[in-house]
Amino acid sequence: EILVETITNIEEILKGAKEIPEIGEWRGITVNEKGEVTVIQWGNRNYQIGKLKGSIDLQWLPPTVEEIWFADNDLEGTISTKLLPASLHQFVVNSNKFHGEIQLENLPKRIQSFSANHNTLTGSLDLSHLPCELEELDLADNEFSGAICLTKLPDSLKELYLSC
Repeated sequence: EILVETITNIEEILKGAKEIPEIGEWRGITVNEKGEVTVIQWGNRNYQIGKLKGSIDLQWLPPTVEEIWFADNDLEGTISTKLLPASLHQFVVNSNKFHGEIQLENLPKRIQSFSANHNTLTGSLDLSHLPCELEELDLADNEFSGAICLTKLPDSLKELYLSC
């Protein structure tokens, strides 16, 4: 509940319930047989629950989540990569209002796809310590600055999208 308390139109997630239902009943949430959240799909991947508005604090993500899809919303906040769950392998927050610097060296070790294009992320990018399993990195259409070193990319990386 803390994760969504600053989303201003939370009814999009809670299916219009007057009281907050069990998390497995929320729109876009997938749980495993133990009732642990494994997927949060609140935008993209051919599924949109409505344009979510407000801020989101990633420190409250469930530790069991493997996929996060927050694309095409009006969510804002910072992306503190050191707070992302270790189990995470897919992170998609394209076309939102996330801002601030991003520390790619703190990405979860198992992450395979990290996509945060069309936000207002800033600062320089250090691509020299990316996780060994990373296959896709999409940070296009942000406000990064500085030189980029492309000589220490992981062998697993198949797609890299960067632009100013």
